[in-house]
Amino acid sequence: MRRTTLVKKGIEAERDFTWRGGDVSRIESLSDAVFAFSLTLIVVSLEVPGSFAEFKTTLAGFGGFAFSFALLLLIWHSHFIFFRRYGMEDGVTMALNAVLLFLVLFYIYPLKFLSSLLASTYLGTAGLSFNDMTHADSQTFMILYSLGLMAVFFTLGVLYWHAWRQRDELGLDALERYDTVTSIQYHGIYVVWAALSVGLALLGGFWIFVSGIMYSLIGFAFWGHGYARGKRREPIKAAVLAERES
Repeated sequence: MRRTTLVKKGIEAERDFTWRGGDVSRIESLSDAVFAFSLTLIVVSLEVPGSFAEFKTTLAGFGGFAFSFALLLLIWHSHFIFFRRYGMEDGVTMALNAVLLFLVLFYIYPLKFLSSLLASTYLGTAGLSFNDMTHADSQTFMILYSLGLMAVFFTLGVLYWHAWRQRDELGLDALERYDTVTSIQYHGIYVVWAALSVGLALLGGFWIFVSGIMYSLIGFAFWGHGYARGKRREPIKAAVLAERES
């Protein structure tokens, strides 16, 4: 069954956002291949363990793998939603998408390294842990990790901002425009959080530790943003649904 048929039947579409993307484009195909390749790079081990001790070590590393997998899947999902919602294939979109794929391939290395550090430090697996790193090493790593995160989500935000600029040509209604702005702000939270992490890491000392711990608090920012945007969304949704039914 063709994707366009599924979209028309509402099987794949969001409830309140018309999906303008048709069948999978060459841009999406290339992007999915890059994301799939990135997933292979974060696998704990590509080799079958040769002993039970190696098996336990590999198994212990799956906590870090799950963290990396979840974050990479989050990036892919934002990318997927963008192309399903807007179906854009213009030159600016292709250029921004190319930059995003490049950044994902770069970011996968500090992401996997962080996962290994967490597994070694808190799960006792073999390998380098935070305790083995100097303050200078930890500072440099946190800055590189946060800059990578900032660049990835900034590029995603710019993609959604580009769709916002084309809102008239895309025929976005009031609710779709509101949700597009919400998506831009959502990615902006990641950018701001990563920028704060870089700033704290640059202070050195104890603040390097804080720059990493602060990522555990980002959920509160998303909760507050989602709550505020959700309350303002309801009257817009009611007006748009009433207009659609009239």
